[in-house]
Amino acid sequence: MCPGCYRRPRERCSSCDTLAAVHARVAGNPVCDHCYRSARRPCGGCGRTRRIALRATRTSPDLCAACHWAPTATCTRCGATAIATGVTTGQAICFGCVAVAKLDAIITRPAGDRDERLAPLLDLFARVDQPRTLLNWLDRKATADRPTRGVDLLARFTTGSLELTHEALDGLDATPSLTHLRGLLVAAGILPDRDPHVASLEAAIDRALARIEHNDDRRLLTSFARWEVLHKLRRRHARAGAITPSSAKNAATTVSEAARFLHALRDQDIELADATQAHVDQWLAGGAHARRNVNTFLRWADRQHITAALSIPLLRREIAPRSLDQDQRWHIARRLLSDTSIASGDRVAGILVVLYAQPLTRIATLQANHVDDDGNDLHMTLGTTSVLIPPPVADLVRALPDRRQLGTSGHSANAHQWLFPGRNAGHHLHVETIRTRLATLGIRARDTRTAALLQLAAELPPTVIADLLGIHPNTAVKWAKAAGGDWSRYAASRATQTPFKHD
Repeated sequence: MCPGCYRRPRERCSSCDTLAAVHARVAGNPVCDHCYRSARRPCGGCGRTRRIALRATRTSPDLCAACHWAPTATCTRCGATAIATGVTTGQAICFGCVAVAKLDAIITRPAGDRDERLAPLLDLFARVDQPRTLLNWLDRKATADRPTRGVDLLARFTTGSLELTHEALDGLDATPSLTHLRGLLVAAGILPDRDPHVASLEAAIDRALARIEHNDDRRLLTSFARWEVLHKLRRRHARAGAITPSSAKNAATTVSEAARFLHALRDQDIELADATQAHVDQWLAGGAHARRNVNTFLRWADRQHITAALSIPLLRREIAPRSLDQDQRWHIARRLLSDTSIASGDRVAGILVVLYAQPLTRIATLQANHVDDDGNDLHMTLGTTSVLIPPPVADLVRALPDRRQLGTSGHSANAHQWLFPGRNAGHHLHVETIRTRLATLGIRARDTRTAALLQLAAELPPTVIADLLGIHPNTAVKWAKAAGGDWSRYAASRATQTPFKHD
């Protein structure tokens, strides 16, 4: 058929998911005209891999649609050469100055005075290297899914209709805009820093207490939740500097299951002091596995002499239920060390799991002060003792963070403390994000870490593993037993061993 008679088939594009005429097939998948002609490459303006709107020339790089949206000119306000508006009228104003002016108008009261509490945000806005993201954030429209905008909250702070406190923000819907704004306010020093996981546990405790109708039960649950569960979590936070999301989630589950147990007893007109082991067994038989979390509450009630010695039989769990084959583990390690197409952050995270048996919760919270680099040797503190990182891995660690925070988050005071920074100011990359990235590389984090721990436990004493990897000594002993190692006489042999002297 000639080109005039031929009609290209209409299929759904594998790149943009739109129904359009097929221009070509890439690896057997249909691609439309727009996606075929506009390839996705690293943008020379923002550095992100996006669809290129203006192709590179000898004097200019590839530019995405965001960077090519406006011409470049010298700003009449700040004198910087950047993308600007008003070029045709001779009054060029760069996007950074436009964003600062819009924010200044938002935090200015009707009387004409500025809310100086929010003034530090102006400094953050002025230092942003991609101000168009600020304009998008300032001009974003409210939707049914996200009715709470950060701009609206700033206006409410200025007018006084909303208090500038964490507690006031906790009363609003936890939308991504609210999380982003809270991070900016903390990074700018406007709000005090706090651990979000401790705050989420406090909110879970308040919700559990609100569901308790009987005063005696509410008093018991308040004492348990605030002076047992929350107090332990705060001590852990003070000792370690941070807590994991799973710890806060498990603590919240413990409180909620205790509330359900008290409610079940109250339905039978039974006080907690009169509960017997039969009531506990009945409670376990009638629900899901999560009901076993009430054991912490029962042990606390026994120590407080509220109940008799009630208990829940513990389930025996294998310390290494599933492990990766050691050959597969070393194959993954060689790939992470040699494959330069993988992002350096993903390579470091994978190596820390494959070779150093680190959990993802610790990898996500690694900071720049955990790395000691004198230019020749690089040490990283994973436990109580720093570990010498060999040159192939050390070069990858020196390249971190490979994904810096963009916008105002990247210019906050604590923007460079995380080796794996997240999108929100002051926050590291989420654990599940790291897990997903490793999964795309074919790395099952839990199974791979189990294989690494088994080999290390077979080759090193438990005390050495505990110091180097940052695990509890009792856990290190369990791993040594699971690996078949016998280090029971290690301390005695080291004490009586004659030191080796060099000639």
